[in-house]
Amino acid sequence: MVISKTKYRGLVLLSFFANMLWTFYREMFWDAFDSDVQRLLSADGYGSLIPGASYLFWFILVLSITCYVGLFFFKRWSVWLLLFLNVGVLIVMAPFGGVEISAPIERIAKTIFLMADGALIALAISSDLKTEFR
Repeated sequence: MVISKTKYRGLVLLSFFANMLWTFYREMFWDAFDSDVQRLLSADGYGSLIPGASYLFWFILVLSITCYVGLFFFKRWSVWLLLFLNVGVLIVMAPFGGVEISAPIERIAKTIFLMADGALIALAISSDLKTEFR
């Protein structure tokens, strides 16, 4: 598949800004929820086996931002780190996280973002751009 560096960088920026907007949309309306709803909506999840998992959420967010910056500058490590974050963290954290409530639109958006990240990874590995990643 042929894709230019400019188009790839545009896809990286689009995915980055969409992810960041979606990540922080809850924070914009956080005070509108009472404490019980906030507990259900928190990154810890209700009944989480790892108390304070929200700190892990922020750490993973910083790693994700680092990945997008790396993808933008065609760094090889960013492809593998993004793959690990999208697959590994989900598998490792699934048994430990508590119940998390999300709206259907939120699930749809998260699925689209995961597919977009998968497309970025696939393009980086299998397109003509793979020679650009160092």
